[in-house]
Amino acid sequence: MPKSAITMAVEVDPETFAWFQAQGESAEQQMSVALRIYADAHKTYPAFVAKPA
Repeated sequence: MPKSAITMAVEVDPETFAWFQAQGESAEQQMSVALRIYADAHKTYPAFVAKPA
């Protein structure tokens, strides 16, 4: 998790929100973690550059 979080409003469909609520922890915290995982999985990393021999 980031060192400091921001607060924002996001529209979520009722079925998705209900699913997060049913997971047993804070729905907001679970959604934050899900967004972090998604963002990390979709980061673009620089291409590997081999060092000259």
